[in-house]
Amino acid sequence: WDESAAEPSSKVTIAGTNVEGTLSAYEVYTPAAFRWCVVQNQPLILKNDIDMGGANGAEWKVVSFTNVKTQFIIDGGGYTVYNLNMPFGSLLYGLCSKNKEVRNITFANCKSVNPTRTHFGLIASLMTDGYMTGVHVKDSIVMGRQAISGLVTGTVPAGQMDGDNYSYFKNCSVEDTYIYATTLCVAGFLSTPQKSVNIENCFVKGAIALSPGHSGGFVSCGLGSIAVTD
Repeated sequence: WDESAAEPSSKVTIAGTNVEGTLSAYEVYTPAAFRWCVVQNQPLILKNDIDMGGANGAEWKVVSFTNVKTQFIIDGGGYTVYNLNMPFGSLLYGLCSKNKEVRNITFANCKSVNPTRTHFGLIASLMTDGYMTGVHVKDSIVMGRQAISGLVTGTVPAGQMDGDNYSYFKNCSVEDTYIYATTLCVAGFLSTPQKSVNIENCFVKGAIALSPGHSGGFVSCGLGSIAVTD
C-alpha cells in the first residue's frame, strides 16, 4: 500500500447490528479503498484480505470520528487486515456515538507504537459509545505512555462525549499481542473504560500487558459500570 485513498466502485446493502435499519456499504477489495471509506466515514464491507503495507513502511494516519453523527459500519466480512502500522495511535479515534459499529474482522501483524501518546488501543481510542462484535487482534504490538490496550481505550476528555456513553463488545478477542505503557493503565483488552460497558464472550489469550503502574490482563482502571459475561 502506498498510503493512497481511492473511492470503491460498487456498493451493497447491509443490515446493521447496533446501527438501525440497512445501509448502503462500499465493497472494499484494496487498501486504498479501505482508507477512502474510513476517511470519508462511509460504511464498508471487506470482500477479501488486505495488506496495509506496514512491513514496507506504509503508515496509517488516525481518523477521527469525534464529531461524526452519521451511521458508520466497518464489516470485515470475516476477512483479515494485515500489517497496519499506526505510529499516531489507533485505527479510529473517538467512536462517541451509538450508531458506530465494527464487526466480523481480524487485525493481524499490526503495530501502534508511540511512547509519547496516551489513551489508545489498536482498534479505537477515546471510545465511549459504539458496538464491536467479532473483532479480533492477533500477533500485534501496542505501546504508548498511558492508558494503552490491545483493543480499545475508553477515556474521553470532558466535552467530547457525544452519545449515551454505552459500549458493547461481543465475541471479540486479543491473542498473542504485546501491550506496554511506560507509566500506567495498560490492559490486554480494554483500558480506562468510562460509563457503561457490556462485554460478552470475549477473551485475551497469549497476550502480555505490562506497565510500571496499574496493569490488567483483561481490563484496567475502569471508572464506570462494567459487566463481563461468558
